[in-house]
Amino acid sequence: MTEAAIEPAPPPDAQRPSTFSVFRKRDFRLLWSAQLVSTIGTALTDLAAGILVFRITGSALSVGLMFVATSVPTLLIGLVAGVFVDRYDRRKIMVVADLLRAAIVFSIPFLIGPDGRNIVFLYIAVALVSSISQFFNPANDAVLPEVATDEELAAANS
Repeated sequence: MTEAAIEPAPPPDAQRPSTFSVFRKRDFRLLWSAQLVSTIGTALTDLAAGILVFRITGSALSVGLMFVATSVPTLLIGLVAGVFVDRYDRRKIMVVADLLRAAIVFSIPFLIGPDGRNIVFLYIAVALVSSISQFFNPANDAVLPEVATDEELAAANS
């Protein structure tokens, strides 16, 4: 081996933090936990809505339309939401977005009724939750650098 191929070890203070060192920060733990609960809730809501639509209608087309209701807001609202998030308090946007999404999901059983006759309200509720998520997601991405240092940012993003 030549001398050029051997690189000296970086000084101890310049070493990268461990992957989980960012979890030592309370703000990051709170943000991460809230995002975990939110993501699980949204995924389960979308899945349950698709299953419910199929059980009520027996139609694969209706299930497909349910998933369209979750996707269309991304196309229509995504660009506007990013601009809005850049201009206002991101933390407040995240809190309000999650509270609104929780209220909508909580109201679904009352909107569609026990027999599922008002299934159109389920489509509207899922589209609203997806629309609100278009504000939450960029706010979450923008807040992350505020709770993690530059050295921890790669670990925090992953």
